[in-house]
Amino acid sequence: MAITSEGSSSSTVAAVQSRLLSDASSLIRIRSANPPGRERPVAEWLADRLEGIADGVSVEEIAEGRANLVATFEFGPGPTFLLCSHSDVVPVQDEGQWDPVVHDGRLIGRGACDAKGAVAAMIEACERLAERRGELRGTLILACVADEESDAEGVLALVSHGLLADAAIIGEPTSNIAVLSSRGAVRLAVRFHGRAAHASSPSQGVNAIYGAARFILAMESLDAELIARGSMGSCAATVVDGGSKLNVVPEVCTVHVDRRLGPGETSAAAVCEIESRLSRVADEAPGLAYELSPAGITVEAFDLGADLTFTTGLLSALGQPSPGPIFRAVSDAPHLIAAGIPTAILGPGSLDTAHSNSEFVDVQDLEVAADLYERVALAYLGRAGPHGTPVVSTGR
Repeated sequence: MAITSEGSSSSTVAAVQSRLLSDASSLIRIRSANPPGRERPVAEWLADRLEGIADGVSVEEIAEGRANLVATFEFGPGPTFLLCSHSDVVPVQDEGQWDPVVHDGRLIGRGACDAKGAVAAMIEACERLAERRGELRGTLILACVADEESDAEGVLALVSHGLLADAAIIGEPTSNIAVLSSRGAVRLAVRFHGRAAHASSPSQGVNAIYGAARFILAMESLDAELIARGSMGSCAATVVDGGSKLNVVPEVCTVHVDRRLGPGETSAAAVCEIESRLSRVADEAPGLAYELSPAGITVEAFDLGADLTFTTGLLSALGQPSPGPIFRAVSDAPHLIAAGIPTAILGPGSLDTAHSNSEFVDVQDLEVAADLYERVALAYLGRAGPHGTPVVSTGR
């Protein structure tokens, strides 16, 4: 049985489960795959769902067909606490993934754990908190942003439009364990330029695919070096595109690289390391040139540490003795932290099933997540809580 918080004691576990499954299933059915990014219907559904519960609901367009949802709950003077997750999901492997199914205690479907299950749990927590207004002060914000799966345009728009919060939780699949550190990411494109020739006389040309192949092996070697160093970073060549015709020595070939950053690593140092290996590849192949360019947004790694006022209060409220293991994927949390908002990552489900053709979240995990979100918000906004002064320092 899920933990039932004091605030939801009047509801039966069955009623809570029914609401969570209804909301999560409705969200999964909205086809918000990114690319291409069609998140506005999610924002509109959430606006309808929260109308009459929140004190203010806003659908904020960031591009055609794309929008954030921001709902505010006003409890008087005091700190501002943000619950935030995302509305976009990765594309499906099968159209049936848009039709949620409950089987063996699991909700199965695209976005079940990444991260529409977290959004449903946040809705449940906000509803409970809205019923406990007399116990709270300050402001609670629920935000569901677009484009987390690509370039973070949603959360960046939220910040650039003046979002002010003293602390935040990002809803991502962490098995309901609060995480205070995360890997970062640098994505690069390397376009190799050689010289075309007839394939019957390959020595007359400079084969761009051969240059790309040497570079790919260099990236494999770099990944092995990172492991040997004990780094939590990684490096992988992920996309290759080259050649024009079967009987032509290829003039151009492009390789995309995904370099994950561990705490203590910076994007600038990682790019320099890759460029050093790239230069050696080019030096060993006369006539081969290359262009190096970004291939997506860069996200720095972070480690909040467990000794900030916010993080100690968070762990205490959750009854969690220490932070969970580093979040190995990338989330919107670093962008909030860069804006001066101390942010933890917490949500139902596991990254092990995210993006897969069997993505799921345990129904019980949804119940627990709702309880945990409510508990953290109560600790931060409660009149008798430990946070009489808003937390504004990230301790970075």
